[in-house]
Amino acid sequence: MNLNSIRVKIAGQFNIALLDTGCGTSIISHKFLRKNNLQMTNLKRGQNYVLFAANGSKLRVLGQTTILLNLGGMNVSFDFLVVDNLNQDMILGIDFLEHTKLKLFVQNRK
Repeated sequence: MNLNSIRVKIAGQFNIALLDTGCGTSIISHKFLRKNNLQMTNLKRGQNYVLFAANGSKLRVLGQTTILLNLGGMNVSFDFLVVDNLNQDMILGIDFLEHTKLKLFVQNRK
């Protein structure tokens, strides 16, 4: 695990989530959704069906899901977009950080 990832517990299982302050919307991979037997619903009218990765490539949004996760003893229910072909299981974006009022403290490693 590195400085920009944290352990979260979902349905009793620990998972690694990437913290990404450059990502406006929190997302999970479709593979992660299937592996954890999570339910996906259709997007609401007006929601984005396509997102863009940091390298400019398109990410196809398949739907959305609500996940109850445990973060350091705090239970949080949060809506995630489900994305096809994502190289991370879970990305916690700015929307999640704002919702949980999470504060990041970064120190220099020597």
